[in-house]
Amino acid sequence: MKTNLTLLIILVLAIAAGGCKKKKSEDNHPRPYTLFAIEGKKVQYNDYSKFKRFCVMSHFCGDFMLNKDDAFNNSLGIGLPDHVEAGKVYKTGDHHFYLMYISPDGNYYRSGSGGHATVSIDLWEGNGGWVKGRFSGSLHNENDPLNDSIVLQDGYFQGLIYYITK
Repeated sequence: MKTNLTLLIILVLAIAAGGCKKKKSEDNHPRPYTLFAIEGKKVQYNDYSKFKRFCVMSHFCGDFMLNKDDAFNNSLGIGLPDHVEAGKVYKTGDHHFYLMYISPDGNYYRSGSGGHATVSIDLWEGNGGWVKGRFSGSLHNENDPLNDSIVLQDGYFQGLIYYITK
């Protein structure tokens, strides 16, 4: 009886210790976000959609938002061509490249509307992996490209890459 009670206590303690065991945490993984200065003011967007394949204007695209429930204000979009590689720099004029910012009041600023932007890829792990990179440039309001532009500086982003393979 005493042996059974001892075994029961050991079993209960083992289960309790296992329940307290730290679970594999996502804290060990990077978190998707972008950080940049717009007209000298630092902003950070933590809501995002994964970099995905086959977008309307590019082969890969990712969006970062201040609030995922309001994607049409305060967001940044990055579009990249097919065959993305770490170490490459993509710029305005490259096929299927874009950098886009949507202001708090809903104005669309794009690199292709007369601006000039660059995105350098520091890390590209492919499907299921991570992308990390840097960006900067001038973007022009698509509705008033001659009179309304903004400057993005010191941009950094990291996000998940997701696409379906055959």
